[in-house]
Amino acid sequence: MNALPRSHTDVDDEDMAWDRDESPEELEKHSSRAPDDISKSVDESLGLQPISIRLQRTLIDDLKALGQLHGLGYQPLIRQVLTRFVDCEKRSLSRDRVAAASQEEEAAAAGTPTDKRRAA
Repeated sequence: MNALPRSHTDVDDEDMAWDRDESPEELEKHSSRAPDDISKSVDESLGLQPISIRLQRTLIDDLKALGQLHGLGYQPLIRQVLTRFVDCEKRSLSRDRVAAASQEEEAAAAGTPTDKRRAA
């Protein structure tokens, strides 16, 4: 087992190693992979599904920098960004549907046909 880093510089150097796409052998010096059964159990309990996505390197670098500012890795940050986007889109779609239904109700009350009624 590796000794604990002795200085702040050593810690920074190790942190940067993670960001430098080092070989799996090099990264294994600092970590170990959870057994498959534990990994699957964690994914299942959190409702996670592994995916593969291709992103521009500059985008990944930006996500890593933003993640570091927020105390996150870039993958949890991507999950947060995607969750926020989807939640916002769902709310927007719901507002649009409520507004359309409200317009239809107002038109029906006034006896004015709506676009949908005219098309039928």
